Amino acid sequence: MQRSEALGALLEAASEQGGYVTSGQATRLGLARDDIARLTASNDLRRVRRGVFAMRHADQRHEDEIATWLRFERDRLPWEQANEPTAVLSHASAAALHSLGTIIPARPVVTLTRGRPPHIADIEVHRVPLRREDWNWLDLGSVKLPVTTPSRTIVDLLLDGQEPSYIERAVAEARRRGTADHASIMDAARHRKGPSGALERRTTALLEQAA
Repeated sequence: MQRSEALGALLEAASEQGGYVTSGQATRLGLARDDIARLTASNDLRRVRRGVFAMRHADQRHEDEIATWLRFERDRLPWEQANEPTAVLSHASAAALHSLGTIIPARPVVTLTRGRPPHIADIEVHRVPLRREDWNWLDLGSVKLPVTTPSRTIVDLLLDGQEPSYIERAVAEARRRGTADHASIMDAARHRKGPSGALERRTTALLEQAA
């Protein structure tokens, strides 16, 4: 495939994904492995992580999060993803994307909506129940990413053993912005691990402390 034709094909998908594309998507768009290799050698593509490439116009502000999400989408094209992503950014990654508190993820964190958790050294993968009410598509301008809601994120951080003062600050900021309240956080806690009285008590104590 000619260079201009290959770049045009990739742009169709990358324009909806912050300037990023997967090797599986490239194959479905008609590119051969040699085409990808040539575009990488010419710096038209830059390998970000296994199977995920950035085009020249890629949004590097959220590169880790976008590349992590796409790592799990494999060969699904953006217009096929609808409301069924394979992985949702969660825990510390979600807190950072929502600008809640001062929690900085050591590595990207996702929660799978289906399938068995693979072992990926530089990605923290969770497989726990996730309702449709527990996540939304977060608009970052150049791309929309599936991210757990502030309420679900706060509960995940509590179970993850994050520093309590950091979570309290996240609660205060979410309340101030109107993105989470007592009712929504308690609802997320009730559904996080089923009828868990212990988790609900911990969440209630957190909310009282952050009040």
